[in-house]
Amino acid sequence: MEKTIEDMEEVLADLSAPVLAEAIEANHSEYLMDLGRSPQVTIHKDPELTWFLIGVPFPGFNRIIHARFEANDLDAKIESALAPFKSRGVPMLWHIGPGTQPSNLGERLVAHGFTHTA
Repeated sequence: MEKTIEDMEEVLADLSAPVLAEAIEANHSEYLMDLGRSPQVTIHKDPELTWFLIGVPFPGFNRIIHARFEANDLDAKIESALAPFKSRGVPMLWHIGPGTQPSNLGERLVAHGFTHTA
């Protein structure tokens, strides 16, 4: 289960790579969600998917920042996740990281027309 910044108010005692990766991803997600703290923003957050859509035609303002899908029906889940952005006709970004599931999601996103950037 993903942790949020609220869950991580204590100083980390476990500095192992998996714990640090999870903390960094949680911090980054919360930072990005700050972009979505306006009444004009649509935010979606559930255990599988977190995104925000500001509607401005700039990809940085329309992002999927967390995805942890089961591997079954992955292409349908990707299309469903993209639907709000497509319906508004805005460019967007999809973040992937160590906690992204399934592990081949990046490859599937490329098959859906995304390009990988660092």
